[in-house]
Amino acid sequence: MEDTSPLVPPVRRKRIVTIQEINDPPSPTIFDTTVTYPSDALPEWFRPLQPVLEDLTVDCMTIVLGGGRVRYHLTVRSDEQRQEV
Repeated sequence: MEDTSPLVPPVRRKRIVTIQEINDPPSPTIFDTTVTYPSDALPEWFRPLQPVLEDLTVDCMTIVLGGGRVRYHLTVRSDEQRQEV
């Protein structure tokens, strides 16, 4: 069997994830929000992204829904960075 593992194994660490929801166009009834979670306590919809967000090669991600009407911008930082703030 052929080895298909990555040349550099991923390094995963618990991180702090900031999720920013941006609505386009802005709505008077739905507000843009920004929330912060530990990577091991993400809301249900974002929970499958935990391995990706804990990979040290990832620092941000954007998810676009509804033809661009809703965007989620996720940024990550380590626990050490959280303690400094």
